[in-house]
Amino acid sequence: MIKDAKARAGQAVTKVTQKCIELLGPLGYSRKNLLEKWMRDGKINDIFEGTGQINTLIVARRLLGFSSRQLK
Repeated sequence: MIKDAKARAGQAVTKVTQKCIELLGPLGYSRKNLLEKWMRDGKINDIFEGTGQINTLIVARRLLGFSSRQLK
């Protein structure tokens, strides 16, 4: 469950911050706004915690009852 939540949270942060930056245009990349920081933090979280694809694969293995050898 925790891996699934981390994968979904990472995807949500990335989507929301990208859309906000698109709406704000050049102001979205300004260090005066927190949006630029949130975008960096979202990317760092995705890299540090493992990519969303790996987390999704781990969740699928657990739900289906397969080992890492059976489901790659």
